[in-house]
Amino acid sequence: MRIRLERKLKTCPDQLVCTVCREPFFTGKIRTLLYNDRGFIQGDICPVCIKLKATEIRKKMREQASLLMQQPVTCVVQTLSCHDRAIELLEASQELITFPTFLHWWLKKIEILSEESQELEADRVKLKQCQRVERSRLQKMLEDDRKDEE
Repeated sequence: MRIRLERKLKTCPDQLVCTVCREPFFTGKIRTLLYNDRGFIQGDICPVCIKLKATEIRKKMREQASLLMQQPVTCVVQTLSCHDRAIELLEASQELITFPTFLHWWLKKIEILSEESQELEADRVKLKQCQRVERSRLQKMLEDDRKDEE
């Protein structure tokens, strides 16, 4: 398994549920996502669980899988049945975990800062274009008013 850092998208809810401990948590600009070795997202990891050792994370995932196995057959987590999700967690809990390094965190923060500044610049350019259009409309209206007065 690998923990990857992703930018939180505008469509992402502020409060998420941790894949490891099932506790709700608020996310900042960076999401920590757990991917299995096949490249499938297992879910988000809260700030508390990301500080745990790999063995503790795997143990908590097995505990979550056990709890899901005890759910009724009709239980659905996201789009999977509880049983299928439990099997997925059990399989993922057998994999080694790769954590992001300090450099990964630092680069992700710089990337987000860069993207945000580009978005601000794009918004500024759009605003200027809108102001030009409005200004030309106003000028046209004033010219029309002057013609009417003559």
